[in-house]
Amino acid sequence: MIVKNEEEHLPRCLKSVKGAVDEIIVVDTGSTDGTVEVARQWGAHVIRSSWQNDFAYARNVGIEQAKGDWILWLDADEELEAADRKKLREYAKHQEYEAFLLQIHNYVGDGSQGATINPVLRMFRNRPTYRFEGRIHEQIAASIYRHKPEAAFHIAEIKIHHYGYQQEIVTKKDKIRRNLNLLRQMAAEQPEDPFTQYNLGVEYLRSSDVKQALDAFRMAKSLLDPAATSYAHLLFKYEIWCLLALGRVEEANRICDEGIDLYPQYTDLHHLKGVCLTQLGKPEEAKNSFLHAIELGPAPSGYHTEEGMGTYQTCYALGMLYEAVREYNNAVEWYLQAVHFKSSLNPPLYRIFHLMRCTGAQSRIVSFIDERFHLRTENAVAKIIDILFETDCLEPIPALAEQLQKGNFKEFKLMVQIKSLLLAGNLKGVRNAMGQLRFKDKAKFKKWLAWAEHGSDPAEDDSLSTEELSLAVKIAFKNGRFDDTLRMISKWLQRLDEPESGKRIIRTLSSLADSHLGVLGQSPRFGDLVRDARLAAPCEDGFSGGTLQ
Repeated sequence: MIVKNEEEHLPRCLKSVKGAVDEIIVVDTGSTDGTVEVARQWGAHVIRSSWQNDFAYARNVGIEQAKGDWILWLDADEELEAADRKKLREYAKHQEYEAFLLQIHNYVGDGSQGATINPVLRMFRNRPTYRFEGRIHEQIAASIYRHKPEAAFHIAEIKIHHYGYQQEIVTKKDKIRRNLNLLRQMAAEQPEDPFTQYNLGVEYLRSSDVKQALDAFRMAKSLLDPAATSYAHLLFKYEIWCLLALGRVEEANRICDEGIDLYPQYTDLHHLKGVCLTQLGKPEEAKNSFLHAIELGPAPSGYHTEEGMGTYQTCYALGMLYEAVREYNNAVEWYLQAVHFKSSLNPPLYRIFHLMRCTGAQSRIVSFIDERFHLRTENAVAKIIDILFETDCLEPIPALAEQLQKGNFKEFKLMVQIKSLLLAGNLKGVRNAMGQLRFKDKAKFKKWLAWAEHGSDPAEDDSLSTEELSLAVKIAFKNGRFDDTLRMISKWLQRLDEPESGKRIIRTLSSLADSHLGVLGQSPRFGDLVRDARLAAPCEDGFSGGTLQ
């Protein structure tokens, strides 16, 4: 391992390999925190080495001290899947392989939207001739093949979780700037090295410089032989991403076809072709591409893929497509299928309830939930209630809340009742219900009641989350305090530099507008037009820290 100031993440990493490895070697390149002490507490052999702006150099300092037959290399922001510890040692018994590619699951945002999955060479035989190469994104494969051309590599079903792409970690460590500086230096030294151009493209993409990323990916493609390059399939996907981001959909669709010709089993490309065809206004062709992706299922293990390609992400995309062509029953079925593939996935539930509300089916939500979800725990019921609040589906909440009877859920049930009454403008009912609350909970609801009764301004309280601000605005609006609503929104607009604040305020304003559209939509004259407007408007969608592809 190479580390610098990793005391926060290192314990998780080292704990994950306990019992799976015989020795731990940590190369510290200048930590000023407690990293070295943490490493030693876990029994690591710590080597201090000054930073040379060269990851391969630092990595080689470590492996020169290794005594075992195999070398597993990790970063401090990674951890080995607990269930795979024994499997790792079993793979090490194989005599026919020189190295193993492990499945790296890279998480972005808060990790709730899944991960990208990339097979990477992370375990290889400890031989004195095998050394890392490359100032950044260091590689060992070339060295192995150079000294043993007949070497066999094997893709192992071993999972490594990587959290280093989560936004707060990237920002804190200034990773993108560091990586770009090193890669530009390498590109100047080796301008025709496709792997350097590929990595440059990745860093440009992470920094939202899409045009530069596209140029780098295309340069890499022009310099390599797809049949002999393990990451060539990924260049097609990244090129498509860039073209879609630049609005060049026809080009993106053409690259999809080129990629599918070379990699017909690569599920991600079929999914992306469905995205392209959707944007090109060809829904029937798009459906066929999405359905083919689902038929293929997750990409074979040798491909870099996004979790959910061919499963929940593709089902969600089909739901959105059917929604766009007004086939609402089919849309709901595909959203349900997405949840079937990943039960913790919230966006399809948000979309289902939003769709049912906007199409006048809110009264059927309770029976729909009973028929299609079979909620077995009160935690599950509470989760559904939270989503119903987020999607402004207030009508079914009281009936669902009746299922909450045990322990703390009695308090939650009462809080649900109060929140529903506040949003319905029933302040008398709120005061009566508050008499049954404990002091701790009562303090919070007194604050909410003040927003409804006296126009107390939550926007002046910097400690409130954007979720609480949204609720405050809705409460004031629903209770007829329109001047207070406008004042609160004006002050909220001054906090737009905060993460998620812009999205939240847009969706809150959309919710207020929807209250009026819902009334207008009752007219047969405007029904279809209003329904389409409500469905297209920004709404709470259940995404956190990322989006489905």
